[in-house]
Order: sequence, then C-alpha cells, then structure tokens
Amino acid sequence: MADDAKGKASAESLTAAEQEHKELMAALLKKLDVLSSFEDRLGRIDHAQKQMTLHTQGPSSSSSARKVPSATRFHKLEFPTFDGTGDPLRSSIVVNITSMGSEPSRRNKFG
Repeated sequence: MADDAKGKASAESLTAAEQEHKELMAALLKKLDVLSSFEDRLGRIDHAQKQMTLHTQGPSSSSSARKVPSATRFHKLEFPTFDGTGDPLRSSIVVNITSMGSEPSRRNKFG
C-alpha cells in the first residue's frame, strides 16, 4: 500500500511539474516575442536616426574629399602667470580703483 501511495504521489507531482513546465515555456515564448518586437522597433529607430543624420549633413560634394580628416582647431588660452614676487590680486585691485577714479561721474535721476 505504501508503494501505491508513493506511485500516486509521484504521478501527481509529475503531472504538476509538466503543467508548470508548460506554463513557464508559454511565458518564455511570450517574453521572446516581446523581445523580438523591441529589437525590430530598435532597428527601425536606428535606421531613422541614420537617415536623419544623412539628411542634416546634406549632399556630399565628393566622397573622396570626405575621407580626408580635417584638422581640429583649438584656440590657445592665455592665463596670467605668478612669479612669486608680488601680490597679483593687490596690483589688479589698485589698477581697478585708479581707473574708476578717472572716469567722469554719471548722474542718475536720484542724485
């Protein structure tokens, strides 16, 4: 009798496992279909972006001229240097104060 109970229990568990397997396979196939549709949509978006890039660049005059890379141009930045002998901030403040005193005074409607 114990063997019949074990056999019946194993048959039921096998049936439950097969049912769960079918459900998991159906869910997996559904997710793969969604993934495939996303991949198709991404391909269309990528193609549209490439077309827009080509459209914004305009017609090329010659393909051989486009293959030659152009040199990147940079502007040289110049910064003030400090040699350690004086206070650069103090000298700039003095220059600013003296230049402000030499400007003609402007009157506004208040005074």
